Amino acid sequence: MSKGYAISIYFGVPGSGKTTFAAYLAKRDLKKKKRVWSNVPITGTYQLDPQTDIGNYMICDGRVIIDEAGIEYNNRNFKNFSDKQNYFYKYHRHNQLDIDIFSQGYDDMDKKLRILAQKLYVVKKSLIPFFVVRKSIKKRVGINEVTKEIIDEYYFVPFSSKYIFAPTLWKMFNTYSRRELPQKDWSVW
Repeated sequence: MSKGYAISIYFGVPGSGKTTFAAYLAKRDLKKKKRVWSNVPITGTYQLDPQTDIGNYMICDGRVIIDEAGIEYNNRNFKNFSDKQNYFYKYHRHNQLDIDIFSQGYDDMDKKLRILAQKLYVVKKSLIPFFVVRKSIKKRVGINEVTKEIIDEYYFVPFSSKYIFAPTLWKMFNTYSRRELPQKDWSVW
């Protein structure tokens, strides 16, 4: 019996714990001696540049983490989604890859990724201090009551919440890492 490799999308507001959950997934697989690629610096993962690496270099037998997919695969830049990248994502199971995509919003990333996703999750800060919670979302086909058109309906899966203790993961990444830009002498009003 083969493992069901999946493309999963995690979304939540800034500061909700998305990168913390990415670090949790990376740590879990690294403990199992699995390879993990990430476009954000998470200790122990391979450095990945999605625009140059995906579809051009062999990535297999592990996990790929894409953080801030709204930047990497912005839905307004859909023409930049190459055929090689499309092939990579569509054939992720052939390469024995779990792919985890993190974004601040469900609709800010390329539609191709949203269509391919088998699992959807929302990530939030828990009411329990120092915990992050992941809730599973399912999709089903429904009918719009007004227009009678076929639509996708989304709902939270009961009892699907997963809580992780965040402080042990925070040392694996720098939440304030950023691209450095040139300095400017600002005029005062």
